[in-house]
Amino acid sequence: WFAPTTLAARAEAGEKALAALGHAKASAADLRALPAESLVAGVGGSFGPFPDGRLLKETPSQAFAAGRAADVPLIIGWNSGEDSLMGPWRPEMINAVPAEARTVYAAEAARGDEALARAVFTDRAMGAPARWIARQAASGAPAWLYHFSYVGSRFRPFTDRAAHAAEIQYVFQYWGRRTPMSAVSEEDRAMAALMNGCWAAFARTGRLDCPGGQAWPAYSRDADTLLEFGRETSLRTGFQAGRLDFQEARTLPGLALP
Repeated sequence: WFAPTTLAARAEAGEKALAALGHAKASAADLRALPAESLVAGVGGSFGPFPDGRLLKETPSQAFAAGRAADVPLIIGWNSGEDSLMGPWRPEMINAVPAEARTVYAAEAARGDEALARAVFTDRAMGAPARWIARQAASGAPAWLYHFSYVGSRFRPFTDRAAHAAEIQYVFQYWGRRTPMSAVSEEDRAMAALMNGCWAAFARTGRLDCPGGQAWPAYSRDADTLLEFGRETSLRTGFQAGRLDFQEARTLPGLALP
């Protein structure tokens, strides 16, 4: 969603990153000689495929906006702790947060720069894109939106947020080779049974017939309702709408959408 939309834009972003590292005039040979660690630490930013005019004609965002994405039933969502992708906190990370975010994220800002930057990252990288894709897809085949905030019982002494990819073990009812079943609580198993049942029904029929009659309506822009998988799983309407609207307003104009 946030990668530069054209080859020229990608090149411009690369030039700015190199300038910030003090290598604006570096040759290809100079860049190859740089330690990988210095590039990773200094550049950061978005990554992924981008249109080159031949192999990839447009971004996924452009395809969804124009109605050219595959019209198939869709489940999409995000986790409460997607900021786990940020890695360890560094004070300079706050520089990527726009000043006006302190008003939109007032509660997080009151807890300090790290809490603010992590909340903004989660919404910017995953939350706002997931809701936007659900909105675009909803005009065709049904789309279902979720938010995963459940923290496994064995992780609660260390965190109160669900890290990136934390939902996978529940969807597949797979705890990993390094997790003894003695560390998996009955509450964890119940969440896995629910999520696995929802996803399995979707795979079989293209519908969300969740276990126990758990309601999960298809997403619509007007209702703006998602299902939150958390300590108390429930439908949420207008979930974090102000924050996600803020991210859309800042980002969508730069995506060259049709």
